[in-house]
Amino acid sequence: MHKMAKIDFRLATAADAHVLAELHLASWRVCYGHLLNARYLESRAALDERLAFWRQQLADVGKRIEVGVCAGQVVAMCHADAQADATGEVFIDNLHVLPAFQGQGLGQRLMARQLDAVEQQGGCSRVALTVVEGNLPARGFYRAKGGVEEPHGEHRYGDGSVLPLLRVVWDDPAAMRAKVARAAA
Repeated sequence: MHKMAKIDFRLATAADAHVLAELHLASWRVCYGHLLNARYLESRAALDERLAFWRQQLADVGKRIEVGVCAGQVVAMCHADAQADATGEVFIDNLHVLPAFQGQGLGQRLMARQLDAVEQQGGCSRVALTVVEGNLPARGFYRAKGGVEEPHGEHRYGDGSVLPLLRVVWDDPAAMRAKVARAAA
């Protein structure tokens, strides 16, 4: 782990697609390495899939993707709805921090920044995300921030693996925001 380094934040741009794909796969290798085929996680096909995904997400004006940058390197990202949907919910689609930068509150800072941005657009009444059931560290992180889990189907990966998902919800975004802000301070 890097000692707490200076992290700058900025919105991702189309030029970040490749680095986001690589960061996403690096996170999967750590979080899902025991659940997915290692050859798949290291394959060109997996990188191409993630690259196509990030190109599409970066082109979607309904999404907000913020990155944490250390010494010119993108080391973390948070990808969420740019504003609440018609029901008042904001969905966090991806939160990834390079393993060497975990444990420093970077994920929490990114979540807080996303919620602050949504608040400027009118706020929300609920925050949600999905997490792979077997990703115990992430589940613990979200529970510690007050998230409540509920079953949510499954996700199919490019290697044919199917992993069960949980939906994590916060019905009090202000309380969630306060928890992530305190922990990230």
